[in-house]
Amino acid sequence: MLNNSAFGFGTLAISPKISQTLFNARRAHRSERRVAITSASQGSSSRSAAAPAGTTHAPSIEAAKQLTKRIKSATNPEDLFDTLESQREIASVRHISSALHHLSKMQPLSVNTKKLKNHPDIIWIVNEILDGKEEQWEDVSIANVLEACHTLKLGTDFPELLATAEAELMKPRQKPSNWRTVTSVLTALAKLGHKMDTHPYLQAVQASLLKLEKKTENNEQQLSLKIKLEDFDDYWGLAWALTELECTSDLADAVVSHVSTHIKFKTLSPRQLIFITRLAAERGSSQRALLTAQDVATALTCGRWEAALKSPTPRVSARDLAMLFFNLAKLVRMAASTDLNSEIDPAMWHKMEQRVTQIDGSTPDLQSAIRLLQRALVPLVEIMEAHEISSVASALGQMQRTRSALVPMLAARATELAPSMDFVGLVMIARSLASLQFDSEAFIETAAIALQRQLCSSSNGSSSGNKNRRSSSGNPKGRQPKAPPPSIQGLIAMLYSLAVLDRCDGPAVQKLLPDLIPRLIPALSQLDPIETNYLPLVGWSLMVAKGEPTPTTTTSSDTDTSASASILQALKAWRSAITIAGPLIPPRQLAMVQHVDVALRIECPDLGTDAPEQYDAFFNSLYDSGRLRTRAGAEWAAQKDRVLDNGSGGTTRSTNLLSSTDIDIEIEMANNKYGYQKNGSRFQREVYAALCQTIKPPFTSSTSSTSDSHDTTSWQFEYWEQKLWYPVDAALPAYKLAIEADGPTHYATNTLRPLGHTLLKRRLLKQLGWVVVNIPLFEWVDISAGGGESDRHAYLVRKVEHALGGMKIEEFLKSLPVGVEEEREEEILKKEEKMDFAENIKTIAEEFVVEDVPVDAPAVAHRALRLDLIKLRQGRLSKSQLAFNAAMRKITGS
Repeated sequence: MLNNSAFGFGTLAISPKISQTLFNARRAHRSERRVAITSASQGSSSRSAAAPAGTTHAPSIEAAKQLTKRIKSATNPEDLFDTLESQREIASVRHISSALHHLSKMQPLSVNTKKLKNHPDIIWIVNEILDGKEEQWEDVSIANVLEACHTLKLGTDFPELLATAEAELMKPRQKPSNWRTVTSVLTALAKLGHKMDTHPYLQAVQASLLKLEKKTENNEQQLSLKIKLEDFDDYWGLAWALTELECTSDLADAVVSHVSTHIKFKTLSPRQLIFITRLAAERGSSQRALLTAQDVATALTCGRWEAALKSPTPRVSARDLAMLFFNLAKLVRMAASTDLNSEIDPAMWHKMEQRVTQIDGSTPDLQSAIRLLQRALVPLVEIMEAHEISSVASALGQMQRTRSALVPMLAARATELAPSMDFVGLVMIARSLASLQFDSEAFIETAAIALQRQLCSSSNGSSSGNKNRRSSSGNPKGRQPKAPPPSIQGLIAMLYSLAVLDRCDGPAVQKLLPDLIPRLIPALSQLDPIETNYLPLVGWSLMVAKGEPTPTTTTSSDTDTSASASILQALKAWRSAITIAGPLIPPRQLAMVQHVDVALRIECPDLGTDAPEQYDAFFNSLYDSGRLRTRAGAEWAAQKDRVLDNGSGGTTRSTNLLSSTDIDIEIEMANNKYGYQKNGSRFQREVYAALCQTIKPPFTSSTSSTSDSHDTTSWQFEYWEQKLWYPVDAALPAYKLAIEADGPTHYATNTLRPLGHTLLKRRLLKQLGWVVVNIPLFEWVDISAGGGESDRHAYLVRKVEHALGGMKIEEFLKSLPVGVEEEREEEILKKEEKMDFAENIKTIAEEFVVEDVPVDAPAVAHRALRLDLIKLRQGRLSKSQLAFNAAMRKITGS
C-alpha cells in the first residue's frame, strides 16, 4: 500500500510489481498531460489534442456498453482515469458522470477535498462534463453529478458544475424518466440538503406523485400514489429520500398506504421495512400511525423476521434494530397523542403511560413485536454506539417502558461511552433517562464532566495538557479545532433532565452549572415565538436546581460565580423574559409558569426584575384566569372565549382579564352548576379514608362532616392550598398537616429517590409552615399485602410522628389551633344564609349600623353600604370592619 496523498485520494492499492520510482514517473507524466489538456481547453475554443466528449461521431452501442463496464470495474482512481483517457473519443457525459460517481463511491471518506480544486484529473473531468452536448444530460447523469458533488464536496470548489446539473433538472424531457432514475435524483438532492417545499423540481415531483381518488366505501376523496411501487424494487430508497426531503404528510401516507396494500409489510427486507417505518414516523400523519404500527408489528412477528431476531446473533445490525425500535415507538406515541411535546409536566407521565398501554395493548401483534425487539436488543447493547443507545433509550421513554430490562443496561453502556460522546448524544441520553425516571448517578456525573470539558472547548478552542507541546495531529501548541457552540435547546434539555432526576447537587454537576446556566441568561430574552415554549421548562428547572433556601440561595451577587448565584441571576432574567413573552406561552404551559412564580414569591421575594409593573400585571391576570379555570371546571370552557375576547372578534390574553368581583361571580356560578370535583386516585382515597379513621382531631366541628371544605379542623381531601396553587392529597388545614400520597410518577424506578417535581412541592409546603408527610405507593402496597387495616393505621401513625420529630400525635392535636374560634363564628354566620337574603341584610344592618344612611345621601354611599353588607354575608368582611366603615362614612359624609 502506498500513500498517494498528492492525488488527494488517500491510500491507493498499487501492485507490488510497480516500483516506487516507476509509479512516481507515471504519475508525473499523467499530471503533465492533464495540465496540457486543461490549458488547451481553457485557452482556445477548438482543441487540437482531442475533440471534446460528444463532438465526434456517435460511438457504437457495444463500445459504449464496454466503456460503462470498464468504468464500473475500475478498482482505484488510477485505473479509472486511464480508462477515461484511453476512451476519451467515445466517452459521453453519461460515461464521465458515471465515472465521477464511481470515484465518489471508491474512497468517500479519505478524499482530501482541499486538493480537489487544483487536481488536474478532476479539472479535466469537470471540463469534459461541462463541454458535453446539452442533449446528453440525462437524469442518470444529473443524479451521478449531484451525488459526486455531495460526496466529493465538488459543489464548493466547482459551483458551475452544481449549478449546471440543477439547471438541467428544470428542462423538459422528451420522454418521462422512470421512477428508479427519479429516485436517484431525489436521493442526491436530499444529500445536498434540499427540501421539498423550496425546490421547484421537488415540488413538481411531489405533485406528479399524488392523485385524487374516491373511496369506494363512503365516496370520500383521498390522495393516493400514481405510480406502482411494486414495479421497481427501490421504493425503500424513495422512502428514505422523501423523509430527508421533508415531504408532506399526504405524500408520506400515500407511499406507506401503497406499500401496505399492494406490497405487504411482511414481504419487506429489514432495510426496506426500516425506511418505510421511518417515513411513516417522521413525515406521516397521526391518523395513520396506529395502522402503520400494526402493519410493522405483523411483519415483525412473521416467521422470517422472528427467526432473524431470535437467533443468538441477529442478522440485523444494532443500528438497524435501534432505528426500527425508535420509529415503532414514535408511531405508538403518535397514536396515543397528537402532540409529541405534551410531556411537559412530569406528573402527566402516568396518564400518557395509560394511553400508550391502551394503544399497544389493542393488538397482540404489537405487544409481541415490542417484546421481540427488546429481547433482540439485549445482547447488542454492549456493542452499541452512542447514537444507538440514545435511540433505544428514547424509544423506551416514548412508550413509557420504565420497567424494561434494557434500561439499566443502556445506562451502564452510556456511562462507558460518556467521556467520548458529543454534546447532542449526552443530552439525548440524559433526556431519555429522565423520561424513563431512571436515576443513574454514575452517568450524570460522568456526563457532567464531559459536558463541562466541551463547553470550555467551545469557548476557547484549546485542549487540556501542555500547550507548549505540538500535538500528534500537527496543530501547534496542542490546540484542537474549536467545537461548535451547544444549542440553547440542548442546554435547556440538559438542565431539565437534571432537575427531573434531582441530580443538581452532585459535585460534577455543581461545577457544570456555573458554565451552563450563564449561557442561557442572554438567550432568554432572544427566543423566537416558537422557542418561547421552553421558557416554562427553564423556570421550573431553575427552581428545582436552586434547592433548599439558604442565605446564599435567596440573594444574588454579580461577582459570585457559584452555582447558586448563577441560578438566581438566571431566575431574575427569566422573570424579565416571561414578562415580554408571556402572551406567547401556550395555555397548557401557563400552570407551570404560575407555579414557578409562586415558588419565587415564597422563596425569593426580594428577587427583582427589570420590569416589575409589567411582570405584576401579567401574573395578576394569570392568577385570575388560572383561579377561574381551576375552580370553575367545565364552566371555564363556556366562559373562556368571552373572558379572552379582545373586542375585535379575536382572542388575546389581556393584562386585566377579569375583576375580582367578576371572578367571584363566575366561580360561584360554576360551583352551583357543576360543583368542585375532587376525584383523586384509588390510592389517595384509601389513604384519606385510613387517616379519617386513625387520626381524629379533638376539635372537629360536630356540625360538619369530613367532606365539608369549610371545616379546617377535620381532614380535607384534595385540599387546595391557596398560597401555593397546589392541591394537597389530604390535609388538616388548621394544624398545617399535609399528607402526600405519592404514586409511581413521584419516584425513580430503580432507586426510589423522589423526583424533582415532588421535592419542589414538599419544599414549598414546608416554607408555608406545613408539616409534610409522604406516603409512597410502594410502602403502602407492602403494608396492605402483609397485614390488615390495623397495620395500615399503625403505619400512618409512625409516618406522621416521624414527620413531627418524634412528637406524639395526641400532643400535637391537644391544643386548639389558632383561628378555630373565628372559624366557628363564621360557621354560625353561614347558617344564616338559609334565611331570606333581604331579611338577613336588614338584621345585620340593624345590629351593626348605629345610624342608617340618610335617604338624601349620595348614591355612592348607599352602594357602599350595600356592598359592605354583601361582603359580610359572603364572609369577606369582618363585623368590626363593617362598623368601622359605617362610622367613617358618617364622618366624611360620603
